[in-house]
Amino acid sequence: MTSAGDVNEVHPNLRQAVGMVEGLASTFGPRSEVLVHDLSLIPNSIIAISGGLTGRAVGGSMTDMLLARVRSGDFEDLLNYMTAMDDGRTFRSSTLFIRDGDEVLGCMSIHQDVTEWRHLSAFAEWQLSGTGVRARDLPTLLTEDGVSAERFPPDVEALRSELISRAIADIGVSIELLHKRHKLAIVQRLEREGFFMLRDAVPQLASALSVTRHSVYNYLNEARAESAANESS
Repeated sequence: MTSAGDVNEVHPNLRQAVGMVEGLASTFGPRSEVLVHDLSLIPNSIIAISGGLTGRAVGGSMTDMLLARVRSGDFEDLLNYMTAMDDGRTFRSSTLFIRDGDEVLGCMSIHQDVTEWRHLSAFAEWQLSGTGVRARDLPTLLTEDGVSAERFPPDVEALRSELISRAIADIGVSIELLHKRHKLAIVQRLEREGFFMLRDAVPQLASALSVTRHSVYNYLNEARAESAANESS
């Protein structure tokens, strides 16, 4: 287990969670990862981590899904959800928020690589049912409905790039053909996902959209005004 700086500087409730990280990772075994986020340190929120499933380290960022939940103020614990990774692995994960009264301080996340278990389950189902599931079909079972597409970027720059690339790709229009409505839609989406909570978000997005930083701020102000109007209506 590693920790960022002096653990004594963090809130006692977080410090208690940090003290559990190594023991929990040992309990869950080598195909696991346990970490603690301090929400006051976003975007470099990881203050303790044990296990190497996602390649992250202390001082790294949270996932895209967790960032969006923090941005929206949704702090309901997430238990036993599945994530399909780009490399074919499947994680079973839980995220538990750490509080001091009504204040949310951070969270503990637990990830387990259950890829082999899911393959074994699919094979067992084939053996028992006789439906003829072929070996090359097994990876497709990992992306069935109900499995999330959470991303585990190694650092803040990778998280920013992932969010931008996905938002632009989903518009379905090449950069040189983007109109204002497209760019505004991209900014609105990124605002909902917590993108602008990340440092250097505006200059990176301006570069990706081939616009000035001033333009991005204008789009952001317009997006926030529209969101406020919708909430008050």
